[in-house]
Amino acid sequence: MPIPALDPHGFLPVVVHDCTLEKLKAAFGSFQTTERRPQLFDKLVAFLAEAKSARIVLSVLVNGNFVTAKPDPYDIDLILVVAPDHDFAAELSPGEYAVLSKRRVHRRHGFDLLVARADSEEHRRYVSFFQQIRFEPGRTKGILRLRL
Repeated sequence: MPIPALDPHGFLPVVVHDCTLEKLKAAFGSFQTTERRPQLFDKLVAFLAEAKSARIVLSVLVNGNFVTAKPDPYDIDLILVVAPDHDFAAELSPGEYAVLSKRRVHRRHGFDLLVARADSEEHRRYVSFFQQIRFEPGRTKGILRLRL
């Protein structure tokens, strides 16, 4: 499924759009005016490899000004979606901790991270939060989903 064109304000249309890593790179991860987009994309690829190898992440929702028309984006924000029955109280393996720890992910990759069970109220709340346009109350935008 292709990533839709951005609206006149530089945002995705308001829904969660499924995409592939290749399409994400073509739309947002290539050089524009600086190396910032390819650098952010490379960090995302490294994180996604960790997430996939942890085997607990179903999908990753990608947000931040990386997925806008901003020529020199400063961040990527993520929602990790885990299984509906995931036990957050269970002891984590090092690989699981590496992708679920907000502090570790921010320190290692620079991403802000939220984690939610699939189809949960928390998941819906996080998606709604991500779709808000900062400093523009009532305006919303779309976000991207990568299935692992």
